[in-house]
Amino acid sequence: MQNSQRLSKLESVYKSLDLLTRFLNPALPFLNSHNIDFIIKSHWTKFLPQKLQDDLELLPVSVPLLKSHIKDLSLGKWNHANDHKPLIDFEACSLDDIVSQIGQFGLRNMKMSLLLDEIPLLNVKNVEEMIHLNLSEQELKFDPFMSPKKMHEVEIMGNLIYRIAKYENFKPDTYSSLTDNDVGMIERLIDIGSGKGYLSSFLSLLYKFDVYAIDSSAGNTTGSSERAARLQRVWAQLLRRAMERAETGHAVRRGKYWKRRMNKAAQTTTEVGLQNQNLKDDVKLLVMEGRNNEGEGAPLNQEILNHRLRNMTLYVTRNLNLKEFISTQSNGEQSNQKKLSLDFGIIGLHTCGPLGVDSIHLFLQDGAKFLCNVPCCYHHLEEVVFPSTALEVNTPYSRSKEKQRKSNFWDADEKSTITSPTFPLSRHLQAQEFNLGRNARMLSSYSFQRMSHELENSELNKPMIWRLLLQVIIAEKLGHTLLDYHVGKLGNKCSTFQEYVKKALQKLHLDNNIQVSDEEIELIYKRYEPSLEKFYCYFILRTMFGPLIEGCILLDRLAYLLEQEQVEDAYIVELFDPFLSPRCNAIIATKKSRTSQEKPT
Repeated sequence: MQNSQRLSKLESVYKSLDLLTRFLNPALPFLNSHNIDFIIKSHWTKFLPQKLQDDLELLPVSVPLLKSHIKDLSLGKWNHANDHKPLIDFEACSLDDIVSQIGQFGLRNMKMSLLLDEIPLLNVKNVEEMIHLNLSEQELKFDPFMSPKKMHEVEIMGNLIYRIAKYENFKPDTYSSLTDNDVGMIERLIDIGSGKGYLSSFLSLLYKFDVYAIDSSAGNTTGSSERAARLQRVWAQLLRRAMERAETGHAVRRGKYWKRRMNKAAQTTTEVGLQNQNLKDDVKLLVMEGRNNEGEGAPLNQEILNHRLRNMTLYVTRNLNLKEFISTQSNGEQSNQKKLSLDFGIIGLHTCGPLGVDSIHLFLQDGAKFLCNVPCCYHHLEEVVFPSTALEVNTPYSRSKEKQRKSNFWDADEKSTITSPTFPLSRHLQAQEFNLGRNARMLSSYSFQRMSHELENSELNKPMIWRLLLQVIIAEKLGHTLLDYHVGKLGNKCSTFQEYVKKALQKLHLDNNIQVSDEEIELIYKRYEPSLEKFYCYFILRTMFGPLIEGCILLDRLAYLLEQEQVEDAYIVELFDPFLSPRCNAIIATKKSRTSQEKPT
């Protein structure tokens, strides 16, 4: 991508950000409200515009209607009649207006995200011919050795990473920087926040990458190593069955004399089911890698896996020098091998909160050639508290309505000085002094597809209702709710509201301060029961904004990457099925070739 094209794309991202932030800004007090305070702080009248209140109160079946809107949004079938209307302020929106604008401002509808087969670098002319994909490098369908969700994610992301690495090796600077002892392939990957190691072990076993799987939890690191060793013992069988499935549409049992047929297949291609040359080559490869004659599940050479996959415990920050780290880790390991380039790719499957941002900063270091990152847990991000917001927190009568709005939804811990903010990143949103707030970021975990399925046949969530009414009891008995009361998932362990209240007060150490009988608890439930449908409407309406909040965070990261001079291209890709994996969006970025970076601008 030329520099002018990158800047043009950046302008498009800025415009989409402007549309999103203009729509979200007036709605932020509503989005940052807390469910448990719905009754005691009168959220219905305080945060919902009058027109929206009227719409919902006039509709006798408002909850089913909201559920149907979510289903329509998940299918892209909302009422498009309002799509060409100018942006309507949240305070003047009807329910139909909100649904229409939520649909319009989705990443796909703004043309700000791609599907897997639309990724530009995988559609460059002749790239597929240069890559020479063979059978073992295609999207193989393995027998499940993980949960269906994780299998779906690892197979798709693993294949994509392989193809991006192949693409990077055909850039002009790749050839010019190689010597006779170099390998013309990015073979090193840094898996940031590797967790249980599903992706890293898959990449090292199938695609033969050198993977540094880094996680801050020693338990995850140990478990990942043990899991990789178990997977290695059955890998030959899994690979063989996946390749047969790709060739014939199904995998067959080997039968009693499978070893004899295996040996024969390595010498001739006349055996039925082994006529494909690529399959023959992979059979030979398995033998070369130390496969012995001890049986179907015999392990490959353990040293090969140890060399390819390094699980390590390390707390990663944006200040880690990855090139130096790799050089130190690989020192002395390649004495009898071809020299490998120190260039690498940075990957991460569901990197949590700030770690996703740190991965972007690490990508901008020298040596990192590409980034493929699927972020999650946006509520753990640390937002910039801009001076105009922080200075006005304790002067409620002198500040403007906009500053009042900003300071209202900051949590106490967010008002402190943050040394390494992780939102916003882009110069554009920082210039606007835009904030989302933690409760709004919590909503980003909702996807239309998953919500549509979960809400389709569900009624009011009992634990959620019980927690709402517990807050009422605490407020009435203590006269305040100034403390943070966290009861966790206690509601799932209780069969009645009375049982829940007693156990919750005991857990919160309030059982001596608050005395309440079963009869009183029952009366409180009946008194507020008419408000519960309104609460459910309020809850569903808030969750409908979740994909827009995630979109705003992802667009900010995309803009930040495109603002960097050394970045060749960057994009958001809807990588997974959003029903199976709600956090389905990946940030992908590549660097300019060295020759391009050296040209004068």
